[in-house]
Amino acid sequence: MKNFFKTILVCFYFTTTILVCFSMGQQDEPQTNAPKQDREKTVDKEQNLPYGWKYEEETTNEGTRSQGKLFRLYYRYSEIQPVFSKVIINNKIYNYKSMDHPWDSYGYLYNNETIGKPSITEHNITSDDLEKGWYESTFYEQKRGTPSEWVFLGRNDISVWIAPEKIESFTKENDFGEILTF
Repeated sequence: MKNFFKTILVCFYFTTTILVCFSMGQQDEPQTNAPKQDREKTVDKEQNLPYGWKYEEETTNEGTRSQGKLFRLYYRYSEIQPVFSKVIINNKIYNYKSMDHPWDSYGYLYNNETIGKPSITEHNITSDDLEKGWYESTFYEQKRGTPSEWVFLGRNDISVWIAPEKIESFTKENDFGEILTF
């Protein structure tokens, strides 16, 4: 019976110790009267992106001198790979910046930069373009009839208007290497 009580006491001691150690790393939420969903404002809500798009911010090396920020773009849960120097969604420009130092902000950065509407050329989008889901062009030379949900991707060796659902396959088919300056 003595051993039973010793075992219970030891278990209680270790459980208490583990809980105390665990709670030392936890921080209380700041006290505010605002509802929790209003306090947890995410980057993509501020961006007002079209349906299916998400812009995400991640803090790297949190709490250290090397704390930085990583910014990612997603379309329907697929990350836009960092092979384009520029992505334009609804006239909002996301420029890719690589990480030079651990404390940098890097990834697809949005700096409240917008661009005017593209000029519609006299050329019509073809059925081949629509079937393929993209065509090569500059931002300012959008073909007449290009679907409004298409986005612009650019690097110095190629620039395209593309259907968002085709970005992943387009990236894989072209086997893009490192980012080139745009």
